[in-house]
Amino acid sequence: MSILRYVLAMLLLSALVACGGGGGSDAFVSKKSSNQPTGNSGEEVSDDPLINDLVFTNNQFIATVCPTLSATLAVGASLTAADVVACENEALGVIYNDNDQHLEALCPVATAQAELDTTAITLVTEISFLPACLEESLSGAGGDLDDLLDDDNDLVDLVCPDAETVEDCIVDIIESDPETTPEEVIELLDCEEGQTLYQCLVAAGQDLENAMQLISNDNTLSQTLCPAAADAMVDTSEANAELCLAEIVGNTDATLNLGGGMAAICGSDTAALTCLINSGELIGPVVESTGGEPLDPTFIDNLVADLDPNTDLSEPSNLDLLEGLGDLLDAIPGLADLINSAYDEDPANFDLFEFLNELLAAYDIIDTLPALGGIIDDLLGDDGNNDIPLDVDELLDNLSPEALALISPLLDSMPTVKPLLNEILGAFQCGSDASTCLANAQASLADLNTVLLHEPELAELLNRLLDTLLGQTSGSLLQPAIDLLAEVPEAIALTDLIDEMLKKVFGDPEELGEVMLSIDAFPGVSEKTEATDILLTALISGLLDGSPLSIAGYLDEVKQDINKFASEYPQNGYNTTQLVQWLESL
Repeated sequence: MSILRYVLAMLLLSALVACGGGGGSDAFVSKKSSNQPTGNSGEEVSDDPLINDLVFTNNQFIATVCPTLSATLAVGASLTAADVVACENEALGVIYNDNDQHLEALCPVATAQAELDTTAITLVTEISFLPACLEESLSGAGGDLDDLLDDDNDLVDLVCPDAETVEDCIVDIIESDPETTPEEVIELLDCEEGQTLYQCLVAAGQDLENAMQLISNDNTLSQTLCPAAADAMVDTSEANAELCLAEIVGNTDATLNLGGGMAAICGSDTAALTCLINSGELIGPVVESTGGEPLDPTFIDNLVADLDPNTDLSEPSNLDLLEGLGDLLDAIPGLADLINSAYDEDPANFDLFEFLNELLAAYDIIDTLPALGGIIDDLLGDDGNNDIPLDVDELLDNLSPEALALISPLLDSMPTVKPLLNEILGAFQCGSDASTCLANAQASLADLNTVLLHEPELAELLNRLLDTLLGQTSGSLLQPAIDLLAEVPEAIALTDLIDEMLKKVFGDPEELGEVMLSIDAFPGVSEKTEATDILLTALISGLLDGSPLSIAGYLDEVKQDINKFASEYPQNGYNTTQLVQWLESL
């Protein structure tokens, strides 16, 4: 989620609190809250009867925030107080384990607040996330979808024919059985697999918010999706997005035969509404980066035209760049300011893809090691002069005692990891401008990227360590590894083996003078990683999970690879028979 969207969400929530307090906004106390009995047996998590009722019923909202619990109950069944507590804890657990993408999309403000306190609760009176998330998502969806659901059109007829207001329509969707959702609705909204209709509509509403800025003037998109409305915008500065939207939803069955860049956005044969939502999703990050205002029509024309497929498959296409922009903006918040500044200088002639190609190195680095986003953000903001210390010892000095207690044992138990982290950080110690520094860093880390493609678990370990070192997390995700080292004495042998295998891949820092990422350190790297993939992945996976059982789960594959590893590198000094016996004993 971009900084702009976060700020807007914060402002929206502040406005709601000012109008209705913590108990919810009057805008959502509709006929649903007064005409339906509550199913909560007197328990309350909100002063708003509607919020209270929806939290205590197994509906599409509950299925979104706590799917495991929801799957054990019938659709529409009442939740007990214990169920609601379990639901809250399940949602907090997802956030705690940094896997909250669907919750962040549903209620970014409530999710961000929940990240600050993920202590398990025991009583309904302690619940705060569920009602806050529900109120925020109702408000956000209601605002984003207002233009789409507020009129009598084909989509409303499909999803909520009996609703009198937008709020009623959304509540109808939350309370409906997902299995009864018309297939044409799923296709029209281009719902992702596994999404409830509620999740899908919230996402569609967020995409629609950006898409409205794309069809506010006469341009390639509006001429394709709503030609009559676009013609009415010629030679006028008046924003007519609502006129265009009305034309689009007036006939949701119409399909478009698209070509060129439009086909890259929407596919070759799609409905206008689907194409509009897809446009908002794809180009939305650009809208947000440039201030959330209607984009210059010439800029849109050029942007769409440049989305034709790239014939050079060795390089990312412009479509690839645009698809990855959202993640890049999340990882490097300051990038939005750079885009906005460059766009403002000459909107009609701003070449976004030329701009992004200059930062192409950032894509590969962030994709492999997202933890480096803060460093790159700092680098871009300071034009090559880093404020963040780029030395492991300096960063360790800055850690809290709690984080230090988590990271130090891991670094001590795997001595090869510390110089590896120093080499990664050192790649950004450039004295040049930001774009040159990034290019140099990419060249420096290219061999590391090659290895991490083979070893995703190693990438995850490095990310957790970097996140902690750079102060981006408390280090809590390293706790399972520390517990394993403390509780299972044999785990020391596990970290010794990981360390030895890393030396086989990267070279021994003592022999190489701690220059581990030089080309000379990588002879035959693909053969080495092929031999060690399964074993190294299994061992680090067990370390990260804090469970020797997850190591044992790989046992058959691990046995085979241990023997392969031992035959190719007999000098590794490990008795593979004893290692296999130890794994079997776990």
